Amino acid sequence: MSHKKPEQDDPTQVKEKRFGILLKDAVDAALSKLHVPHVLYDYRKPYARAERVELAVLDREDGEVIGEFDWTLRRGVHGKIGAFIRAAILRASRETPRIYMEIEDRVGFNVKAMAERVAYAIRDIVCRLSDHMKRQEHGNVIGLVLVLDDSRRRRLIPMRLMQRIGMHARMAIEALVDLPIEVDQPEVIAEPVAIAEVRAAEPVAIAEQPATATPPAVQPRPRMPTRHRPPVLQNVLLPRIDRLFKGFVPHPAFALGVACRCSYPLRMPFRR
Repeated sequence: MSHKKPEQDDPTQVKEKRFGILLKDAVDAALSKLHVPHVLYDYRKPYARAERVELAVLDREDGEVIGEFDWTLRRGVHGKIGAFIRAAILRASRETPRIYMEIEDRVGFNVKAMAERVAYAIRDIVCRLSDHMKRQEHGNVIGLVLVLDDSRRRRLIPMRLMQRIGMHARMAIEALVDLPIEVDQPEVIAEPVAIAEVRAAEPVAIAEQPATATPPAVQPRPRMPTRHRPPVLQNVLLPRIDRLFKGFVPHPAFALGVACRCSYPLRMPFRR
């Protein structure tokens, strides 16, 4: 009797999940130090799982949610991006923007150092939210890449989420919002005003013509010149000369059958 071993998770994914949980708590503490009002969603709660969000930033005055964030340490995860956009489209109200942020660590920061930079990036995004809203996509979502390197300056690179997912997922998302799939259309060049006026006046001019107008006369097509037939001399004498003088191949254009001489001797006769 064979016993199957229980399936074990990938150790790399387990470490990333554990690091992500620690990073979320550290970001919460860093935002509190920066005095940024926010709410941290527990990843085990139904809202965080269904809406695919981890944190919400609140307004200082009325306490309303002005932006919801979801970040990841893995790049180009199509399934996660597609689920994030789908949840943003299916929500009841799409007024609150949702920001999807990929963290690219090029140095290898520890949890505390990375959390501080992520917290500063979230504060900068909220302060300049109107600039990022110009690039919103379906479901009022925004994609950004946070690059962490040796420089102190944090780099936020715009990212098109709809271009990161596959074709089938893109078609499914387009069907949710009831929008046609974007197809590259050729650029339409505007015509000059004079040409447009002439084209607009053409139907009127044709309509004003009398119905009894006779069509223009069809000019006869010019006759092609007939091909010159070869002379009888060339067709009759050449075969006879071939039979009389074996090995002699005369010029195709026989000298006696044409107006000018076409064959010349290979050398001039000897003269004294």
